Amino acid sequence: MRLFKHGDVLAVAVPDSLSKKLGLKEGDDYAFVELSEGVLGLVNRSLAEKAGPAKKPKTGADYLILNSEDEARQLSKGLAEKIKCGDVVGVRGFDKRFYVVSRDYLEKTAPVVKEAAGGGAELKTIASRSKLAPDACLAVLTVLQEEGEVIEKKRGFYSVVV
Repeated sequence: MRLFKHGDVLAVAVPDSLSKKLGLKEGDDYAFVELSEGVLGLVNRSLAEKAGPAKKPKTGADYLILNSEDEARQLSKGLAEKIKCGDVVGVRGFDKRFYVVSRDYLEKTAPVVKEAAGGGAELKTIASRSKLAPDACLAVLTVLQEEGEVIEKKRGFYSVVV
């Protein structure tokens, strides 16, 4: 795609192959939506209005799972002070994803997660026993694993270190 000046606005030139694939035609009403910093999505305006504004993650979120190193680097810059103080803990898991957990959330959920894991259990079991979302449970387990309190005996099967 290419941006060009058209009067007072910037216009987008969409390649024919892409416009055919997506069914775009002249006069269609689309809007750009910011998915994350530097990443835009093109959305049919009527769908965008029906969906309403995007829900941004709350500030001070308890945990995040990031899929790319760039996202982790940007978040790390934004949370540098909290990371230095120890208010936020972040680790890279064996699955190459980045797990970020607030210290308060970790202190609140770690005992419950460790009790649920007991002598060994699968992630789904630990999540249901601890009444946490599987992603939240995975984030806590990954941080606990980095801190040496939990081990992953085999993929998805965790046990508390005694």
